Amino acid sequence: MRYAVGISFAILILLTGAWLIIFNRKQPIISFFPNHARTNVLIGQSFLILSLIYLIIVLLLPIQISGMLLLYVGLSVLDLIIVYILLKVAVIK
Repeated sequence: MRYAVGISFAILILLTGAWLIIFNRKQPIISFFPNHARTNVLIGQSFLILSLIYLIIVLLLPIQISGMLLLYVGLSVLDLIIVYILLKVAVIK
């Protein structure tokens, strides 16, 4: 059961990343970022990497289901913060 929930959260992150890349090139989802079209693609790509990191963590560590949810939310927020900082300091163009 633990692995099924972890894998489904990883798939959810993967689908979110693909959705941001494919369907939201013109419409910004997260409007407080600069350069909306590039930001959606960048966040989508980082979510694809995040899904792999999340899957590895869930499969290797004995985490409870509530911990998986906290890990999911925490990694997603951390990912958005890192992308925001990188875009603000213009590291990514």
